[in-house]
Amino acid sequence: ALRGRLTRIAEGRHLLTLVVHHAAADARSIEILLHDLGVQYDALVLGAEPAEQGDPGRYSEFASWQRTANAGPQVRTALEHWRQKLSDAPVLNLPCDHARPAHQSFRGATREFEVPADAYQQVATRTREFGTTLFATMASVFAVTLASYAEQDDFIIGVPSSGRFRRTDQSTVGFFATTLLLRVRPRFERTFVDLVSEVHSECAAAYRYQAAPYELLVTESRVPRDLSRQPLFQVAFSLQHAAGSSPWSGLQLTGCDTEAVPIRPETVRADLELHFVAT
Repeated sequence: ALRGRLTRIAEGRHLLTLVVHHAAADARSIEILLHDLGVQYDALVLGAEPAEQGDPGRYSEFASWQRTANAGPQVRTALEHWRQKLSDAPVLNLPCDHARPAHQSFRGATREFEVPADAYQQVATRTREFGTTLFATMASVFAVTLASYAEQDDFIIGVPSSGRFRRTDQSTVGFFATTLLLRVRPRFERTFVDLVSEVHSECAAAYRYQAAPYELLVTESRVPRDLSRQPLFQVAFSLQHAAGSSPWSGLQLTGCDTEAVPIRPETVRADLELHFVAT
């Protein structure tokens, strides 16, 4: 369910609070909801009929399609790929200040920092020289850093994905998001260029076999469960561009200046998550 409250905080200033459970709406869903809210608001202000939004699709139809697809050949092929990829993947053990609790609490905190512009430009230049993507380069930097702290040269990085494969899914409100898995091996006898190339290939394979959703991988991989850890991966990485970094910034209302109020999350799925926003 979606709950909303409009609070007047000063003359001509209001705070709109919208609350929806993450199990019911992912980031793309928030963009859809805010777009539709803006359309309805504009129509009300201008005294016009709201524009037709087209067929938004139903999440129940997607759920039915996914149940059928999960038993199909494409998902079976993807599952076989992931079984081989994850069969002997080690757990990443980052050094901690305290003993790991028996049950994962999901409590966390956020630390924001900025990469200097000249450093970012150097990374962008080297990325072009590598002939790869900024994502692959930054994920490789993250992997090398993790390997240095954990003294491990083989582990899994989780990468968020929209999970919206079909055209009809693009306009449907619901939870489609899934996690792709990158197995990285930042061994110190290799060059950084080799690692970037490997990460680039791992990304391509992960997207090629993304038909198998993460929840199904957890079930089918038969990896021993540890209630103190996220299954299959212990760290996550993402790279976004500023225009799409926050779905809440997409609300546009005729006659109003709007801005999103940032809220620092206090929960975390993995031991460590690194989210870059390229501006």
